Amino acid sequence: MIVGTPSFSVRISYACSGIEGVSLIVVFLALYCWLFRKALRFPQAFWLFPIGVVSIWLANVVRIAALFAIGASISPDIALGGFHAEAGWVAFTLIALAAVAMSHRLRFFTTDGSPATIPSADRRLAAALLVPLMALMGTAMVTSLATSSAAPGLDPFYFVRVLTTGIGLWFYRESYRGLGWSVSWHSAIIGGCVFLVWILFEPSAMPSVSDLTPSLVTLPPEAIPGWLVLRIMGAVIAVPLAEELAFRGYLLRKLISDAYETVPLHRFTWFSFTASSAAFGLLHGERWLAGTLAGMGFALAMYRRGHIGDAVAAHATANGLLSIWVITRGRWDLWS
Repeated sequence: MIVGTPSFSVRISYACSGIEGVSLIVVFLALYCWLFRKALRFPQAFWLFPIGVVSIWLANVVRIAALFAIGASISPDIALGGFHAEAGWVAFTLIALAAVAMSHRLRFFTTDGSPATIPSADRRLAAALLVPLMALMGTAMVTSLATSSAAPGLDPFYFVRVLTTGIGLWFYRESYRGLGWSVSWHSAIIGGCVFLVWILFEPSAMPSVSDLTPSLVTLPPEAIPGWLVLRIMGAVIAVPLAEELAFRGYLLRKLISDAYETVPLHRFTWFSFTASSAAFGLLHGERWLAGTLAGMGFALAMYRRGHIGDAVAAHATANGLLSIWVITRGRWDLWS
């Protein structure tokens, strides 16, 4: 079905119905209710599901209306580019966070009839492990809204992601003591293996080294070197730190015990290993299988000595090799 205005129209497909958002919010709430089952009151907590589904459906209606407004009044390229790709993720994130906040603050949803309370030390550690990734993803979603369909996958404001993630890491730097930051040679080997696996899952018929994609050449020539430097910094420093703290430092241990801070980093269970790796894979969208295998590799790097630094080093090695591959072989699509 094609709808729109005389100056801007789009085809509305089944994917635009919001079914993906509904599915995501249901999966998220199911995982949340399971992880916090001791703090939530049942069956009252099940009301979060209809609230979440209705909210995400209404948000999708607003998203489609806003897409028409932006396309007709501001820029069709922005409407069909970053806004179309990222607005749904922004809505999902806001609704998911709102559901979590509501369930912890309203007596109706909590087991003891009073708003859920978490010791301040535990709150700070959880924030230290999660805030950098939230800053990275939140900034990425917001800045990507302004990307053009003429330059898919290219975020000219990528430096903001590096900045906000760095601020989060610096603010909580004292909380990271004791996680083990020394690295060993096996981390680099695992990172290299993850890189090879990632490449094996990618199609081989792509542009040659000399062919820059239309996305990259949309930047001013003088801005390209700086953008590349910051893109590499993000891939090798900001992203590994933020993602490993969240997935290996927090989620992997949270899946073992609610008192995750007491779980040593070398503690292995099949459930926490596979579930946290699968969640890491889902973070990578269409590359979910390669992402899941990568998450398993980074977890194995950490298990050997119980140091988060080994997981970060393996992740940084894989991303560093991928960055070299992207630049030397013209595989700019791997950065999309």
